[in-house]
Amino acid sequence: MDLKNILLFIFVICFIIFYVIYLTILVKRKRKEMKKNLSEDESLKEGFPRVKYETKRIGSVDGFLEKINNVEELKGLCSQLSEYLFLFEKYKLAPILADEKVGGNGGVLFTPKYKDKNNGLPERLLIVSKSGKEPYKPLKLDEGDFVIVRDFDFNRWSACYYSKDITQKPTSDCPLIELSLRTEIKSWNKETPIICLHGHLINNEKQAEELNIPISKTETMCSTREDYNELKILLNDYPFPKNQLYIRKHHGFWLLADSFEKTSNVLENTIIPYVSDKKKEI
Repeated sequence: MDLKNILLFIFVICFIIFYVIYLTILVKRKRKEMKKNLSEDESLKEGFPRVKYETKRIGSVDGFLEKINNVEELKGLCSQLSEYLFLFEKYKLAPILADEKVGGNGGVLFTPKYKDKNNGLPERLLIVSKSGKEPYKPLKLDEGDFVIVRDFDFNRWSACYYSKDITQKPTSDCPLIELSLRTEIKSWNKETPIICLHGHLINNEKQAEELNIPISKTETMCSTREDYNELKILLNDYPFPKNQLYIRKHHGFWLLADSFEKTSNVLENTIIPYVSDKKKEI
C-alpha cells in the first residue's frame, strides 16, 4: 500500500470516528431536550429512570428506629399516609404507569425524639413513599414501603436517606416534597404544611379553571431541577395556607395541609366530588 492510500485510509477512519462522536452528541442533546418535556409515563416508556437525582443510602430504617423513642408515632404517621395514598388509587387519582407501578406519592414531616440528643441529625425528618409503589398494596413501614429522608441537597441534586434495604429509594418527587414541606418559601407566613400528597389525574388548564386552583405555566419532566423551579415559582406566587391545591402542568396536582384532618377536608369537599362528577359525565 503506497503513502497515498495509507493517508486515505487514515482519513476515512478518522472521519468515521468523528462522525460517530457527532451522532452520539446529537442524540444526547435530543434526549436531553426531549427529557425536559416528557410526562412521567412517557419518560418511563422512553427508558428514563423514575428517580433522576443522586441517592445516598446512609443506613437502614431499623437502625434509625433504634435511635428514637417515638417509634409508634412514626408508624402512625406512615399508616395515615398509606390510607390517603390508597384512597388516591381507589379514585384513580394515581394511575398505573408504563413500568406497572403507581404514579403518585406522598410525604409527611416527622419530629423524632432522639435517645442521643447530640447526634447531629435534623430536628424534623421527611417520611416519603418509596419509588415504584406496587398497585393496590397498602404501604407499610416494616415492609420497606416508606423511606426516611435525612436531607435533600438542591445544589448537588441528591438525597440522603434510610431505607429497609438497598433496593428502596425515595419517591421520584422527593425534591418537590422537600421543597413543599422543609424549604422556606419567601411569600409564606409562619403557617406551613406538614403533609404533601401528589396525584396525576388533575393536571391541565381546564381542570385548574374548573377547580379554581393555580397551575404552573411551563411543562417539565418530573424529578428534575426544571420541575423543582416551576413548582417553587407556583408556591411563591400562591402562598399556603390560602392555597392548598396546586397543579404542575401535565404532571399532576399537589395537595398541602398542616394536618390530616385538613387533608381529608380538601379530598372530601373538593377533589373526590370533582372526579366523581367527571366520571358521571363520561
